[in-house]
This record gives sequence, C-alpha cells and structure tokens, in this order.
Amino acid sequence: MRHLRLRLRNQAATHLCAGLSLAFVLVGCGNKAADDSGSIDGPSFDEVLTDVLIPSCGFGSCHGSGAGQLDITADTTPADLVNVESRQLDGALLVIPGDAEQSYLIRKLVGTSDIEGGPMPLPNGGLDPDRIQMVRDWINTGAQ
Repeated sequence: MRHLRLRLRNQAATHLCAGLSLAFVLVGCGNKAADDSGSIDGPSFDEVLTDVLIPSCGFGSCHGSGAGQLDITADTTPADLVNVESRQLDGALLVIPGDAEQSYLIRKLVGTSDIEGGPMPLPNGGLDPDRIQMVRDWINTGAQ
C-alpha cells in the first residue's frame, strides 16, 4: 500500500511539473509579451515611422512637404499624431491610443467610407496590408 501511495504521489508530481512546463512554454510562445505595466509589446513609433510612414507617405509632394497639413518627416514624433485632430475631418483624431479602428490614420490607410478625400497613400491607396497592420499594432498597444 505504501509503495502504491509513493508511486501515485510521484506520478502526480510528474504531471504537475509537465503541466507547469507546458504553461510556461505557452506563455513564452506568444508573439506579444506583456511588460511590467501589463501592456502588450508592439512595434515602436520609430519602427512605424521609418518602416511605414516615411517611405509610404513622407516624401516629395506628399506629407514630406506637409500635404494635407500633416508633416511626416524624420522629426515627426508621436505627439504630432496621437490625440491630434485631423485637419480634414472635424472631430476625427489621427491616432487614438488603443483604438486603431477609430483612428483616422488607419481609416485613411484602409480607405473606409467615412473619410474625406481618397485613401492614402495616393495615387492608388494601396499600402501593403502588413504595413497597415504594423501601424494598427502600434496604435492598439498604446501608441507610445
């Protein structure tokens, strides 16, 4: 009987260790990790600026020269976009931290029906979906 209890206890310990190991693996395998503040990591503003906004929008006669009363240059900061009202559509905020779908920037990139003018970037409004997702992820993770 004693031998059976020890065997059952060892099996239970083995299953508990396996379960905890699996839990740690699953938590560690996510592509988005929580930091100490509980927020989810996403792309940085610098990544969004240099990988998406400047090459797609911030050049020549587009937003590099302030078209649409919006400058997108290497000097652009989150403060230039976050909680800033669009100059095209009254009441629309360019970037609403945590809410990409209501952010006017995303609505312009996607080309929703409630925007002023055409989708960006012009002339074709066809920004790669992965680039739009990068901007969306930056906004949804707090637009820091």
